Amino acid sequence: NPRAHACATWHQNLSHLIEQVMPDVIVLSSSERNPRSGEATNPDWVKGHEAFVASISKMAADVRIIDIGGWVYRTSDPTACLKVTEKISKTIGSCATPLKKAVNVARVKLRRAYDKANSVAFMDMSKYFCTKKMCPAIVGGVATMANVSIPSQSYMRYITKAVTPEFSKIVNI
Repeated sequence: NPRAHACATWHQNLSHLIEQVMPDVIVLSSSERNPRSGEATNPDWVKGHEAFVASISKMAADVRIIDIGGWVYRTSDPTACLKVTEKISKTIGSCATPLKKAVNVARVKLRRAYDKANSVAFMDMSKYFCTKKMCPAIVGGVATMANVSIPSQSYMRYITKAVTPEFSKIVNI
């Protein structure tokens, strides 16, 4: 599997870098919902996450690990929907994605539980993109996503004031 080989190579290179630099804080981030990585119970994804966190913990016992997850993955391109909405006067709400389709809630729970049991701080980004049921394409007049899986730069700037206190608390700044 070429993707598994690429991931293994990336992890190995990163592990060498961590051993050389010995940082105080390491921030991990990945999406729990990606068609290429399978669903919440995919044992390879879960084992891979757990093994990587464990390897970091072993080589740098005093390092603070922060795991950022809960990223939104849209079922269709929100920017394309918003362009169509403008032309045919549909409501912007029609471009929202249901939470259960946008965020792999089961995998977020698995990840949070593993992280908590291993003294890893977990930060759930879905609360900045979604309500309890929907993930709107626009929040505060700003498009949340640049495409199906990448948050827009404008939205990341927009939520900075909301995210900063939580992140600072996790990092212990």
